[in-house]
Amino acid sequence: KQWYQRRVAITAGSSYKQEDKTYEIYHATFADSKFQDYHRRLQTFIIWYIDAASYIDDEDHNWNLYTLFEKVTSCGEIRYKSIGFLSCYNYYCYPNKKRPRISQVLVLPPYQKCGHGAKLLTAMYDHACADPLVCDITVEDPSENFTRLRNFVDALKCSSLPSFQPDKLKEGFSKEMVTEAREKHKITAVQVRKIYELLRLRATDVSNAKKEKSTDCDSALIPLL
Repeated sequence: KQWYQRRVAITAGSSYKQEDKTYEIYHATFADSKFQDYHRRLQTFIIWYIDAASYIDDEDHNWNLYTLFEKVTSCGEIRYKSIGFLSCYNYYCYPNKKRPRISQVLVLPPYQKCGHGAKLLTAMYDHACADPLVCDITVEDPSENFTRLRNFVDALKCSSLPSFQPDKLKEGFSKEMVTEAREKHKITAVQVRKIYELLRLRATDVSNAKKEKSTDCDSALIPLL
């Protein structure tokens, strides 16, 4: 059997439906030799679709891979169509933690701009956040498209936190935001500041400049750490 027929979905939210189609996200490492063989075939796509991409060392077990499939039934059998994948590497974080760094993210062209990238990134976040040894999550040399995707996912996650509610946002940037976002979602301090700016704009009544100016007390000089 293929390696993914023996996998268990990493979270309850890693299986989802779109237009009566079922998609599933799985987690694996190179400790699984069957997955190692599968990845060697899958990674050829990055040469075509990611600028300056290079193959990763599949003998290094610090790599974590998250793969996205469309689950289909053909001739009475369940089959899986490869849709995309995300790779991240676990770096050391002093004194006894680790810092996952997202390296490559690819959703194949026929499936792009359908929300699959956000689902894949969210599943990776949820899996990493469940590990108490994870300090925070970083990204290696992100493209503009991935930066927008990351900002979108982080903004969605932070928008439900108490320190990012509209009344708090209008009080300005705070250390509480940095602490809560890092503890709950493993978001870095620099990224938290970006998300604050996005959510602050969302909470701003752009049609009433006078009112917004009177409540503008942004603590821009608060240290991030």
